[in-house]
Amino acid sequence: MKNNNSQLFLLLDDFKNEDEVSNFFEKNMSAIFKNLVHIKTKWRIPCCDLEDNKRTIDALAFYNKKGERERLVLLEYKHNDPKNPISQLLGYFNILRDNKGNLVSLEKRYNKFLTENGRKKEFVEWEDFNSNQKKNFWKNRILIAVAPFFDKNRKQEAKREEEKIILIKVKKYVSKYNKKDEFVSISLVENSYKELLGMSSESIIIQIPKKEKQLENNQETLIHIPERVGESKEKENNEPSLERFLAGKEIDKKEKDKMLKIDELIRQIFGKEKKIKLTHGYLVYYDNIDKKQAKGQILGIKLTKKECSIWLEDNQTTKAFVSKPYTSNSPAKNLTRLTNIKNDEEYNKIMEILEEYLSQFKEQI
Repeated sequence: MKNNNSQLFLLLDDFKNEDEVSNFFEKNMSAIFKNLVHIKTKWRIPCCDLEDNKRTIDALAFYNKKGERERLVLLEYKHNDPKNPISQLLGYFNILRDNKGNLVSLEKRYNKFLTENGRKKEFVEWEDFNSNQKKNFWKNRILIAVAPFFDKNRKQEAKREEEKIILIKVKKYVSKYNKKDEFVSISLVENSYKELLGMSSESIIIQIPKKEKQLENNQETLIHIPERVGESKEKENNEPSLERFLAGKEIDKKEKDKMLKIDELIRQIFGKEKKIKLTHGYLVYYDNIDKKQAKGQILGIKLTKKECSIWLEDNQTTKAFVSKPYTSNSPAKNLTRLTNIKNDEEYNKIMEILEEYLSQFKEQI
């Protein structure tokens, strides 16, 4: 690993499927979230007549911070699944809450964990709860959705007062310099949940121990995500990159950092699917192998000393931006909506719209 002043350059080598994500969190949950304990993977909800695939929760866990009341935790993992994890979590929770026998089943699971770990319950038995205590138990549940990215609609849905679902973005990488060194990045969409979960930071990288050794709480394996995590390619020296594009520009560091954030957002959503080319002084992100095709160009960037221009495709999301007819100096025929980032307010606006804009392209792939 490099020191804290260096960048950590990683190649995206994402989880192959949902089971890999599930296994990672099963082994390392308490190392990542100090206040949570993993109880059961693929836990089938008892006391209901639903089909197995409609009653199996990806993971059952509990909030287990010393001196505080235990809390139910349900986790739903997604990899490349279009199903809405938020609606799934709420559906599972409603089934649990609405059947009286499930509280007893949950307590048995939790007591088994305490016994196996030589611990005792600090508070009253759940089966002795009065009506208010039962109400508070269900009210204080923690629901967590884990996926590579969340679009704008999912983020808004998770923020609703009556739902309050925690969204966590997770991706797996390998070191650019040693493919055997594997890392997982874990980022909270809402930073306010950091203390609740017991995370050391709202964004962390875990280096996965070799030979599948499980993380120990006392291992120094949690490290902060650097300001920039570079996702490189085998032939990086010959490939255009935003860093190289910016290096030749006499632009303030603050403006360069904004562009790096845009690049990071693209990489978070698409991973290594997005390629880059330089054309007419623009840096253009595209899909197609044939760079001469106009299709597949999703975003263009042009920088001058005074401002940064972002070129996007004309669609419903970008209607608020200036329309610029294609010319021979344009980045691509389909990129005809233009916005200039001149201040932080404009930058924040484009970042909000970009996430929705890019997610639409992701869904078309």
